Amino acid sequence: MIRLRPLLLALTIAAAALLARRMPVNAAAAPQPRAAAPAFTLPLAGGRGSISLAQFKGHPVYLNYFASWCQPCNDEAPDLKKIAQEYRSKGLVFIGIDELESSKKAQQFAHKYGLPYRIAIDDDGSVGARYGVVGLPVQVLIGADGRIVFDQPGPINPAALRGVLKRVLAAR
Repeated sequence: MIRLRPLLLALTIAAAALLARRMPVNAAAAPQPRAAAPAFTLPLAGGRGSISLAQFKGHPVYLNYFASWCQPCNDEAPDLKKIAQEYRSKGLVFIGIDELESSKKAQQFAHKYGLPYRIAIDDDGSVGARYGVVGLPVQVLIGADGRIVFDQPGPINPAALRGVLKRVLAAR
């Protein structure tokens, strides 16, 4: 057991260092609900132009911050696909934002799950930092008025998310 202590200590330090590299250093506190959503423009995966929050003024927007290495992100992807398909016709805009990864990784993730929505790349974490993202996944729902109405770190609960979406869309 004594021989294992240095190894366990080294593994713990390595894991902490790896996690620290994945977190934006300048992460701000998450905007409070009903606060104006921070504006952003990000490149789309695959180099197919860019996407900005301003494009969807007057529409509710759901942001899902994810990364391909994040197991909870992988676990929730099939549910998000179903919900995005279900609510697209009701005017909800879904945007996946791959945090701190390459366009190629984001495209592979989207293809693996057949995601029916746009995937943006926040390769330096600057937009995520303005939304208070310090871990993944993170869910943000922006109302048609441009204000944050729902902000949740961690994976979704599909039934609870559907309830939130119904309330927000009914208020339009």
